[in-house]
Amino acid sequence: MPKPIFLHGLEIKGFRPFAHLTLPELSRVNLIVGKNSCGKTSLLEAIQLFVAEGAVFNIRDLLSSRNEISAERRGEAEAGQMIGDNLAYEALFFGRPDLDLERPELSIASLGPDATILHVAYCRFIEKIEDSDGQARRRIIIVEREDAAEGSPAALQVKVGDRERLVPIEIVDRSRRVSRRDLDSPFPFQYVPADGLSSNDIARGWDKVTLTAEEGIIYSALRLVSADIERVAFVADTRTPYNRYGMTKVSGQSKPIPLRSLGEGVNHLLGIAVSLIAARDGLLLVDEIENGLHYSVMTRMWKLILDQSRALNVQVFAATHSLDCIRGFQAATAELGFGDARLIRLEGKSGNIEGVSFDPAELRIVTEEDIEVR
Repeated sequence: MPKPIFLHGLEIKGFRPFAHLTLPELSRVNLIVGKNSCGKTSLLEAIQLFVAEGAVFNIRDLLSSRNEISAERRGEAEAGQMIGDNLAYEALFFGRPDLDLERPELSIASLGPDATILHVAYCRFIEKIEDSDGQARRRIIIVEREDAAEGSPAALQVKVGDRERLVPIEIVDRSRRVSRRDLDSPFPFQYVPADGLSSNDIARGWDKVTLTAEEGIIYSALRLVSADIERVAFVADTRTPYNRYGMTKVSGQSKPIPLRSLGEGVNHLLGIAVSLIAARDGLLLVDEIENGLHYSVMTRMWKLILDQSRALNVQVFAATHSLDCIRGFQAATAELGFGDARLIRLEGKSGNIEGVSFDPAELRIVTEEDIEVR
């Protein structure tokens, strides 16, 4: 019997386009749809931020992946006042507020059993050296807006449950960009962006799977697109040190050929498959899951994801705007219940976005009647 899912429900306040979004019930596999700019990617980002407990690497990646660079802080850096990436932290909060004027906050909470809240607030602080029993001790004090002295450092105050930490913005700016696969997060999760994983990220995932029982999952995924694939290996790229890329043996071909020559769909599915396995007992997040894939693959892809999400105990959140992807999801989930799968449509404008859920039975009626749900 599959283990219980991790996220039973989600409540988001003050994060990016969400003034207040509540998703009271979630399933093992969740497909997120909606019009452009309705918050599909932001919902995946909120889940990442929550699961990573507001980790520095996650905040940095979230902002830098969207090119959220502060023009004002870039000017400060050019004047020698600051060194780093100068990220636009206002982009984390609903309405892109003035940070020092409004001191914004956001929260992301799980609902149901073992509910937890992640709270992030912008602040400024001062450091004081206090003498206690002949020993100098450093004390950090968060200062109110009206008391903040010019030049006092900015920070993000991060609370998870009863744990609290202060993350100076300078640390986030200067932190080295790293792969999620190189980090031990508090809870296992994997994220596949809309443009897919890099060859190096896929190679690292492949290294952990090859010669294990899970290797068959990879080949099952690849053969959805190309039934002629026999074997896969990753080799060093002699043109670029430390880079690797995939090669495949295809039936009828005497020599191996680059995996990428088979099309983007093969590489996208490979990234999804290795991430699904790496997310065992955790979460898999996939943005624009349909990218590079023909409509004829969709139903079989979803059946593979549904089967392996149960076998590996992975909760899946995927976003799409493809009607073919939605129809494939419906066909694959036709005999399932709400606990196994649901479609979530985000609708409304920034600040007033809500989620509407469709169980497999409702989704069947929607697709048969050709009702627009994207």
